[in-house]
Formats: sequence, structure tokens, C-alpha cells
Amino acid sequence: MPLRFSALLALALMLMLFVIAAVVESRRAAFARRPRLRLGAYTLAVGVYCSSWTFYGAVGTAAREGWNYLPIYAAPILVLLAAPRFLARLTAAVAEERAATVSDFIAARFGHDVVVARLVTTIALLGSIPYIALQLRSIGGAMSLVSAQSVTGPVMAIAALLLALFAVLYGARRYELASRSEGLLYAIGLDSLFKLLALGIVAVLAVSLMVDAEPASVARGWRAIGERFGPGHLSLEFAVITLISAMAVVALPRQFYMGVVEAREPGDLVRARFGIAGYIFLMALLVLPVAFAGTALLPGAVAPDRYVLQL
Repeated sequence: MPLRFSALLALALMLMLFVIAAVVESRRAAFARRPRLRLGAYTLAVGVYCSSWTFYGAVGTAAREGWNYLPIYAAPILVLLAAPRFLARLTAAVAEERAATVSDFIAARFGHDVVVARLVTTIALLGSIPYIALQLRSIGGAMSLVSAQSVTGPVMAIAALLLALFAVLYGARRYELASRSEGLLYAIGLDSLFKLLALGIVAVLAVSLMVDAEPASVARGWRAIGERFGPGHLSLEFAVITLISAMAVVALPRQFYMGVVEAREPGDLVRARFGIAGYIFLMALLVLPVAFAGTALLPGAVAPDRYVLQL
């Protein structure tokens, strides 16, 4: 794909998100009268748990490590379905404290201690920087592979600027809890829908490739996947990932904001939990055919994290 066309396509998607956010912000009253639409957007927005790195990391983990891919999705689903009282109490507590970030909330539980707030903010910042770098790298790497040109660095810089602008306009500018960013909510919800559709298209492509593949390739794929999902690959790391993922669905800064802060009522997260769990389940399910096709058709040709783009 020519670089110009792929860049225009990416900018068009970003522009669409800006437009959606701007329209919703300018017509907040009208959208407020449509609670079902808002609940649908809220459900998709909490699906931001499946970030753009899902296209690389999840597929690569499933193809390379087998079982360790599963708890990243299974643990949050278990929390969402099995702990509705916890979710409701957490949302109510955050609303009572009028907290807008994880650091606000934790500091409030310690008597609004400033030192605690600064410590939590620093930890969250240090943990987010490499994670954001991975997201930007996925954008730059995708553009380089799609356009067949070495543009990873410039694309990462441009993406960082555009995303920072979006965050300032529709996130930081409406920091107070009383002024939730409805535009940000709907834009992130639309983006989550795009990610689901995109991975779905890639999964369908992977299945079609396997249908037409040689029997030897299919057999090779089954052997590789069977080996990586064998009992011998279950380890303590699986349990550690399960524990971390169970907490991440509400504790990650983006999850805390979209799932807890953006909830209008304490029961919003509880009502949306089945939809959120369904979204995460679909993303996890769509990863499998892509990982299988990559293992069968591209053995050793590329890193597993690039199977999506190579297919």
C-alpha cells in the first residue's frame, strides 16, 4: 500500500474520532437523553482494556507461549462476572470521594494524603511510559510494514502529538468529575468497535488461508499449537499473570478512568459487565485463528508479534 494512502487512511480515522468527540461534546444534553446509547458507548469504551498492542502482543503470546496468553483475558472476564458487588462498591466509593484518577482515590482512602498521591502518580507514570511506547511502536511498525518504507520513527512522533492533542482537548481539559468527558467516552467506544472489526477481518482472512493451505502446513500448525498449549507449559508464571490481569481490569489508569470515573451511577459498571466480558472474550477468541495461521504458514519467517501484518 502506498505510504501516502496509508497515512491518509490513518489520519482519516483520527479525524473521525476528533469529530465524534466534538459532536458529542457540543450536544451533551441530546446524548444525555439517550441512556441506552450511552450505556453501549460506555461498554465499548471499557473495552479499551484490549489495546492496539493486542494485535501484536496477544497473537505473539498465543503463538510463542501458549497458556500464558489465556489469563490476560480470562481473569478480567472472571472478575467482571463473579464480583458485581465489588464493582458496585468500588464505583460508589470513587464517586463519593470525587476521585478522577487512581492516585486521587488511593490518597483519599488515606485521608487525602498528598505524599501518597504523589507516590501513586509517580508509580503509574513510570509504569505507563514503556506501555505507551509499545502502543506507539505498534502504530509506527504497522505503518512501516503496510507501506514497505522505514517510517517507524516519524510515524511514532506524529501519532504521539495527535494523541496528546486529543487527550488535552477531551481529557485533561475536563478533569473534574462533575464534568465527565462524554466526547472522549464515545470516541474511545468507537475506536474499540474498530479494533474488534479489524481483528475480526484478520481472523476471517486467517481462516480462509488455512482452508486453502497444504495439509502439511495445517498439520505443522496443529503440532506447534498443541505443544505450546500442552500441560508442560503451565507454570507459576501463569498464576502470576492471572493475578495481575484480574487487578488490571479496574486498576490500570485507563481502565479506572473509563470504567469507574466515567460511570454515571454506581450500577453502570455492573450493568455493562456482561457486554464488557463479551467484548474481551471475542477479542481473545479472534486471536486464536490468527496465531494458528501464523504458526502454520509463517514458521520462523517473522517474529510472532508480526503475524497479523504478515498475514
